[in-house]
Amino acid sequence: TPPLSSEAKLTIKVNDINEYCPQLVNFSSEPYIFVSRQRFKKSPGEIFTYRLFGFDKDISDQSNITFNLLSSKYSSIFKINSNGFLTIDDLPLKIPSIIELDYSLTDTFFPEPCIKQDKLIVLIGDTSIDRDHLINEYEKQLETSQHQRLMTQKLANNKHKKQETIIFLLTFSLSTLIICIGVFCLFLICCRKQKRRNRERSIATKSSSLINPSLLEDSKQQSPHSFITDCNGKSSLLPPLR
Repeated sequence: TPPLSSEAKLTIKVNDINEYCPQLVNFSSEPYIFVSRQRFKKSPGEIFTYRLFGFDKDISDQSNITFNLLSSKYSSIFKINSNGFLTIDDLPLKIPSIIELDYSLTDTFFPEPCIKQDKLIVLIGDTSIDRDHLINEYEKQLETSQHQRLMTQKLANNKHKKQETIIFLLTFSLSTLIICIGVFCLFLICCRKQKRRNRERSIATKSSSLINPSLLEDSKQQSPHSFITDCNGKSSLLPPLR
């Protein structure tokens, strides 16, 4: 018998996974950009340009990172293109020395790209000496805002604890009141039952005394009231003298 054989085509599809998000690599530890006012005063019309660089650990996305400037209070002064060129056409006079810019980095991974958002801190001063002063001022602002945030959170937690304590006390008081009312109602019911039993017992005793003469004789001896006996031998209680 000749050997049997066949051929088939096998297709292997490998899907890549977007494991990492893009990151800004301009700054090692401090995300600060210093802009000198003197530059705009000395050279009117000159455009300030700063290049931002992004990096993605995914090999397929290293050269496909898109920059975007998010909307904020002073974002209209700055422009950034998709390649990361940050430009300032003109510097207004009334502008704070410290500006926070929100930006995003997006890779081109399909079907779900990764988007990384962060902040750029733009420092605006006259000379390079102002840079360190502005950095210290910004760090103090961060500490103050963080302290205020912690205090606000602490006050909120204390308020929540007070509310829980008040609710517990109200619940305990209401439960105690309900229990007391229940005990009082049971006491009233027991008292009524006892009175009814005493009344029934008294009626039964009187009925027995009318039927049994010996009980009647005993009641004559024990009672201070007078009895009268008719001709048929039947005794009856005389009303007390007043």
